[in-house]
Amino acid sequence: MPLELPTITDRQLKESLSQILQGWPLYRQFHYLGAAGTILVPQIITLYCESCANNQFWETDFYSEENDRQGFKVKQYKCRNCGYGSVQYYFYWGQEEDKSFLFFKAGQYPELEERVSASLQKALVKDIKLYKNALRLRNFNFGIGAVAYMRRVIENHMNDLVDTIFEAAQTATISPETLKKMEEIKASRGFQDKIAFAESILPPRLRPDGVAKPFGLLYDLTSDGLHARSEEECIAIFDGCRKIFEYVFAQIHEENEVARQFKADLANAPKLKPSSS
Repeated sequence: MPLELPTITDRQLKESLSQILQGWPLYRQFHYLGAAGTILVPQIITLYCESCANNQFWETDFYSEENDRQGFKVKQYKCRNCGYGSVQYYFYWGQEEDKSFLFFKAGQYPELEERVSASLQKALVKDIKLYKNALRLRNFNFGIGAVAYMRRVIENHMNDLVDTIFEAAQTATISPETLKKMEEIKASRGFQDKIAFAESILPPRLRPDGVAKPFGLLYDLTSDGLHARSEEECIAIFDGCRKIFEYVFAQIHEENEVARQFKADLANAPKLKPSSS
């Protein structure tokens, strides 16, 4: 347990409990001081509903004189929009000997899903299973395994990314010098060289706000997690990297698909005959 625990307000605790129920892995522990007046989990949380195919508000029922902060408890939430979707949480919430409080999820049904967007599935192709393995490990609080799988996907796709980023960045005829450089980079075993080259030709529009070198950042963070961090720290690293990872891979793929279709349409345009007046 940390030496210095955060002292939080009741409002901060309710926000934290919502985040934990909505997305934290099983058994990831939340220790805190303060907020002694809060004894119930949030009545309303936000989750994705399969039936509604969208994020919705989910609600639970409370009974008179109920107290969730009494050890292991079970709570069911239902989608307020369709009334069909439901999720059940098994959690522990109690006070420790040092007067601090502890909360963690011990179970969830249906389990946290490894939901991946359609665009990312198309971008990762054969490695989508590896990435879903990363998400599954994260959801069961195995942070080191999660960052290892994420790094593996980055490594597997780097040659493809050199090609696709170059295609997205291309605005004129490719010079022989650049083609030669690209082939040398792809043939090289130096992974850092490939990252540096990919970063150098990545268009600014494909960089998440405030992230100048997304590939290098992702690789360095996941490598650091794999070799030098705890499970808990790796969960935080994975969660911090996930949005950048999914944004960059999906955006590059989508932009290239649009560009290919545009080029195909332009090539077919001369074949079209104008209608007679």
